[in-house]
Amino acid sequence: MAVKEFVLDGSNMVSVDGFYDEVQRVLCPDFSGFGRNLDALNDILRGGFGTFEYGDQIRIRIVNVHKMRMNLEASFFRHVMEVLEESENVELSLE
Repeated sequence: MAVKEFVLDGSNMVSVDGFYDEVQRVLCPDFSGFGRNLDALNDILRGGFGTFEYGDQIRIRIVNVHKMRMNLEASFFRHVMEVLEESENVELSLE
């Protein structure tokens, strides 16, 4: 089975709310129960919320990551990167 790729645009992440808006738009657009916190992000990355099945291997490509890094608080950016990097079914690409 092919790995699904999801592209998040760092240009849309001008705030914490903007980050979660982008994640929801790309990874779970039809799921209204997204908790908009790092635990919820971890859950979404596991799958089963509409765009890929639970446990599926996925690739997340973040374009304009420099804008994301510039706009988000350093500690929040670091925690987001930790969640993404530690997710066993996620291949992360930063551009």
